[in-house]
Amino acid sequence: MTDTSGYEPRAFRIGIAQSAVLVRADGAESPVTITNVSQSGFCMKAADAPDVGERVTFRGKAGDVPAEVRWTRGHDAGGIFLPPDQH
Repeated sequence: MTDTSGYEPRAFRIGIAQSAVLVRADGAESPVTITNVSQSGFCMKAADAPDVGERVTFRGKAGDVPAEVRWTRGHDAGGIFLPPDQH
């Protein structure tokens, strides 16, 4: 049976509570908590969520990871990871 509703299942997500430093497009740094990750994206909690469309970098145990914010809601935000050469 073919699903024609337009529904696309979400990617498998792993719940975590990983501290990181968010480096904003203007160079400002602030602490955040990554709350879940998938193969292509993330969710986080931040005191001051970045703007939708903003390109940011997560600085943490895995090194610097570039990303783009796709949504915000209060102190929560989510987005996609970018290849290192697209930041």
